[in-house]
Amino acid sequence: YNDDDSASDDDEDNERLPSIPFDFLLNDKLLRLPLDSAARNLGLSTEHALELHYFPARLPPKKEGQSEQLPDWIMVMEYNNGRLWSGGA
Repeated sequence: YNDDDSASDDDEDNERLPSIPFDFLLNDKLLRLPLDSAARNLGLSTEHALELHYFPARLPPKKEGQSEQLPDWIMVMEYNNGRLWSGGA
């Protein structure tokens, strides 16, 4: 048994397999808390089996190019009633 070979196999697996984020549903609600906290909030007991559903998480949209750079003095912009309003310091 050679420990070095095992470590290199793990490195190769990590390079080949992409990381896929998942979201989880508990009682048809998106799980955003630790499981025990979410179960308690829903009135469920962790002493019994809980049914979770998992699915690939939606990733945020990727930026395509850069947005227009605004001068540092502009702090806020608002479009209202066909007019563009800006304010700054």
